[in-house]
Amino acid sequence: VDELSRSNDDLDNLLASTEVGTIFLDTELRIKSFTPSASKIFNLIKTDIGRSISDLSPKITYEDIHKDAREVLKTLSQKETEIQTAEGQWFSMRLLPYRTLENVIEGVVITVVDVNKIKKAEEDLKKSNEMIKTLYEEHAKNGTGLKKL
Repeated sequence: VDELSRSNDDLDNLLASTEVGTIFLDTELRIKSFTPSASKIFNLIKTDIGRSISDLSPKITYEDIHKDAREVLKTLSQKETEIQTAEGQWFSMRLLPYRTLENVIEGVVITVVDVNKIKKAEEDLKKSNEMIKTLYEEHAKNGTGLKKL
């Protein structure tokens, strides 16, 4: 019993420390458990355990989560998408079948990872490329060309 308790404590600490939002759903798409990070994104509280994922009002602007979870259960293949909160935060969300050690499907696992830094870098790169293109076009238009460095 002590060893099982320690293992549960280790698993709880691991899930909390990764800062990956994770929700575990059963085959009826009811919430079995979730990590602290998931509670922030999906507005989850302990009394939500047992509720359908479709009953939630998450902070994300993604309405197909129930449909996608059902599809993952049906096809047994993962689904990945980028989602955004109303505040503009970006996350990568992955839905996977929940498999037991005996390879029995007992639901769906939803993971959500913060990708704000990546999105910011993509935006900065796009702006830089647009600026370079504009400068190049201006120089080409004026016939000055670009000097080699």
